[in-house]
Amino acid sequence: MLMQISVLLKIYVRISTHLKRLIMKNIVHLERELDSIFVVENGKRHVVDQTTVIVKPKSEKDEIGADVKVLFSDLLGFLTLSVPEGIDVEDYVSTLEKTDKYDTVDYNTVVEYCAVPNDSRRHEQ
Repeated sequence: MLMQISVLLKIYVRISTHLKRLIMKNIVHLERELDSIFVVENGKRHVVDQTTVIVKPKSEKDEIGADVKVLFSDLLGFLTLSVPEGIDVEDYVSTLEKTDKYDTVDYNTVVEYCAVPNDSRRHEQ
C-alpha cells in the first residue's frame, strides 16, 4: 500500500511539473530584436545573456556530460552553463530540455529592458 502511494505521488509530481511548464510557456515567450533576445514575462522584457543558461539537474548523481562547461554552481543546486561557441542560445536550451536530465532549463536574464534609445545609429556602435 505504501509503495502504491509513493508511485502515485511520483506520477502526480511529474504531471504537475509538466503542466506548470506548459502554462509558463504560454505566459513567458521570447522576442528577437536586431542581435538581442528578450524573455517577455507579464509584459516586461528582460535581456537574455546569450553566452550562458541556468539549469537545475534532476539529481546530483546525474552526469552532466563532458561537452557541457559548468561556470558556476550555487548552494541550491542550480548550475550556470556556458553556451558552446557557434550555437544559438535558444537551440541550446531546447537541446538541454530534450535530454530530460534537468528539472529546469532557463535563459539567464541579466537586466530588465526599460527603454529604447532614440539613437538611429545605435547598431553601428
